[in-house]
Amino acid sequence: MDKDSYQVIVVGAGPAGLVCAKILHQAGIDYLLMDKQPPGGALLCDYEFKVGSTWLSSLEYSKKLCSFPVRYCMGEVVRIERQGLRWAVVTKDAVHVGDVVVIATGVTHRTGGNVDSERVIVGPFKRAYQYHYAGKSVAVLGGGDNAFEYAALARNRGATKVDIYSRTVRARPELIEEASRLGAMLRSENEISLIDVSDDVIVNDTHYDAALVMYGFEGVELSIASDILPRNGQKRFLVGKGGELNVYVIGDCCEGELSIEKAENDGKVCGETIVRRLG
Repeated sequence: MDKDSYQVIVVGAGPAGLVCAKILHQAGIDYLLMDKQPPGGALLCDYEFKVGSTWLSSLEYSKKLCSFPVRYCMGEVVRIERQGLRWAVVTKDAVHVGDVVVIATGVTHRTGGNVDSERVIVGPFKRAYQYHYAGKSVAVLGGGDNAFEYAALARNRGATKVDIYSRTVRARPELIEEASRLGAMLRSENEISLIDVSDDVIVNDTHYDAALVMYGFEGVELSIASDILPRNGQKRFLVGKGGELNVYVIGDCCEGELSIEKAENDGKVCGETIVRRLG
């Protein structure tokens, strides 16, 4: 295995990781940014999301954040472990050692046990955005922002019928109002079943041409000395002092939800904190 050494290793090249890396780069800190995807993380490869009233491609968003010569290593991290007073970030091909580790691994979508097929689209990915909705009946499963955003999108693109199935509605009021204005119908159900059959999908005994599964997100966990690191959502920053942790957990992986604004702010605060400590 190859082995190299840095002051700071940032694991995760989404919004939080990129903003943090940019601040480290500007301050002259010796850092390495890592992700199994190209810079931009999963956002670059998979997501289409809404900023205000505008649908923004992840490629456009990532180019905005990647406007500096990032020091980058693409590879899947298999574990992070202590190496004396430092941290070893281990991939299948290399070991990268750092004084400080920033964990910004982001989120992944919840599937609810469903899988992608010709008629079932799981998660708010490019396929959901690019799907041909015109003339089709669509069931949307979920009660968060993505569910109502995509219900409105489907109606705007000519879906003849859109029903939103949700146990609990968590979406912002303006998104609920917009989906309703466009004719999407909310069906509050305690139990929701999705059956993918040969020529359509069945949701709670009603037939549709397609179904979108929008069950939200959960934090991506790594094998990172779990005996000393907290679970997601318990604490945003673990600030090491002296010979202690020197680990920062930031961004969406702390919250289990996708929030570009919060992730960027976490990256900024974390980067500035590290610069002060190492400077």
